[in-house]
Amino acid sequence: MSLVPPSSFAAAVVASLVSILLYVLYRAALPKPLANVPYNEDAAEKLFGDVPEMMGYVMRTKHPFESQDILLRRTKEFDRSGFFGDLINGILPEQHIQFLSTDERFKTNRNLINHLMAPTFVSQISAPEVYKAASTLIDLWQLKCDLAYGRPFSAHGDITAFALDGIFASSFGLAEEESNTYQRVQRIKRWSSDPSFFTADEKRHVDNPM
Repeated sequence: MSLVPPSSFAAAVVASLVSILLYVLYRAALPKPLANVPYNEDAAEKLFGDVPEMMGYVMRTKHPFESQDILLRRTKEFDRSGFFGDLINGILPEQHIQFLSTDERFKTNRNLINHLMAPTFVSQISAPEVYKAASTLIDLWQLKCDLAYGRPFSAHGDITAFALDGIFASSFGLAEEESNTYQRVQRIKRWSSDPSFFTADEKRHVDNPM
C-alpha cells in the first residue's frame, strides 16, 4: 500500500487552508447591502460591486468631451430650450431663466441677483441664516422622534419648509419666529403637552406611521 509522502500531505493541507482563508477574506470584502434597501443582487456577489458594469459603459462611450463642450463653451450655438418658459411663464413671465442668453431682459434681470452668489454674501448672510434654519429643523425632528416612540414620520414637508426658510431669511431677512419650521416646532410642543395625543396602543405599534 502506497502512502502519501509527508511533504505532499503538508503541502495539500497548507494549500487547503490558504484557499479557505482567501475565500473567507473574499466573502468578507464583498459589498454589504443595507438592510431593507433594494440592491443589485449580481453586484453584491462582486468585489467591486457595480463598478465593472459601469466601466463597461465608460469604455464604450469614452470621455464625453462633446457634451462637455456643448454645455460649457458653445452656449451661443446651443442656448436654453423653451421648456423653462412653458413651465414658469404663467406665474413668472419676467423670470430671466426662460429667456435666451442674447435677450436683453436676461442680462438685465440676472444682474439684479448676481450678488446673491458672491462669496461675501454667501458667507456673511446666507450661511448664518441657513445654519439657523437647519438648527431649528433639528429641534423639530428631535421633538418628532420623542413623540414617535420609534415609529416613522414624514420628513418631506419639513425639508421643503427648511429650504424655504433659508431662502426667505437670506433674501428678505425673515425672522426665525416667522419661519415655517419654527411654527411647526411650536405646534408639536402644543401636541406633546396634550395627554390624549397618543393612546397607549398607538405607542406600542412601531410600524404605524406618525
